[in-house]
Amino acid sequence: MHIVMDDYGRKLKGLRLSLTARCNLSCFYCHGEGQAEGEGELSLKEIDRLAENFARIGVDNVKLTGGEPLLRDEISSIAKSFTTRGIETGITTNGTLLLERIEGLVEAGVSRINVNLPSVEPRIYEMVTGRDMCTKVIEGCRRAREGGLDVKFNVVVLRGLNDGIEHATKMLEIARASKFNIQFIELEAPSNQTESGFYARHHVSLNEIENWLSGIAVERTKKEALHNTSIYILEDGTKVEIVSPMGNPEFCNRCTRLRITASGKIKPCLFLPAGQSIRELLDDFPRFKAVVEGAWLQRKPYFR
Repeated sequence: MHIVMDDYGRKLKGLRLSLTARCNLSCFYCHGEGQAEGEGELSLKEIDRLAENFARIGVDNVKLTGGEPLLRDEISSIAKSFTTRGIETGITTNGTLLLERIEGLVEAGVSRINVNLPSVEPRIYEMVTGRDMCTKVIEGCRRAREGGLDVKFNVVVLRGLNDGIEHATKMLEIARASKFNIQFIELEAPSNQTESGFYARHHVSLNEIENWLSGIAVERTKKEALHNTSIYILEDGTKVEIVSPMGNPEFCNRCTRLRITASGKIKPCLFLPAGQSIRELLDDFPRFKAVVEGAWLQRKPYFR
């Protein structure tokens, strides 16, 4: 099977598909996948055609995102559109609806869940998200793990709120007790916004956390298949990933995912505007393939 490769040697292997721009939380740092509400979401039928087309192109994995993807009542059927075609399917969610949705997700064949969880401390969680749902989210994560799904906490580290070793230790304690993994994520912004008041107030390097992990891990490896991030493996097998994209050419050089907005527009990078819509091309595979591969060939690493 032919898989398109860009000028930087990056093959199109994965898809990051936003299902909605809607969300039921108000995280003050959220970038919303760089999309706005009100453009009209792809229907289940359209997503099924999209899944078929990307399977034919050679994509083998998809991450379903939002907004909050579990707000889509047909989320399990959406997942099945990919899993039944042999595409490994994961979901990035805030976890507030996991308890209600997990049975359907397991049945649909979803393999992994990334849960955006700024803190396991309810007070800090509410400060960041605007809602008191920390306990429910953690319980949903436990139910997902019991259902056989891999669960990973996504922790965007914010200066003065959830940074530092004390907070990281608390996150790790919860994760290890329930066999979750964690990734600590550097706050992101386009390069022309890094001097802004918001970014300057809340951005913090992950060096302190990474140095701490170096002292407690039994092994360090690299996620070479995507972004080349460092993964620290603890004695009990817990994996802790460090995601530091800012000014990091290695992060961009390993990117093998194409983003699609909730309304069906190609978005070559989180920090770049959305491009051509593929919504009208879903029933015309030759044109669909030509547009998608053309967009991939024009990509350049954002940090290089």
